[in-house]
Amino acid sequence: SNVRLLAEKLKQNGGGFEVRNAEDLVREIIALLIDPQKHRLAGDKAYEVAAGDNTVIDKSLKIVATYLTAPVVA
Repeated sequence: SNVRLLAEKLKQNGGGFEVRNAEDLVREIIALLIDPQKHRLAGDKAYEVAAGDNTVIDKSLKIVATYLTAPVVA
């Protein structure tokens, strides 16, 4: 899927991190919060991936948009 491809690119480039559970997530968040250089570098790397492949981003945004625009139920 497009999201999976984007996640893999982010991981490979250093702009994304794989977490498998809540403990991993907390560890990554804390590491980013206490290390300004790490979060700046990760943000820059994520931006590079996003800027380098607009088709992946466009397709992913369309998928996300389908979840944000729910039909009105009467």
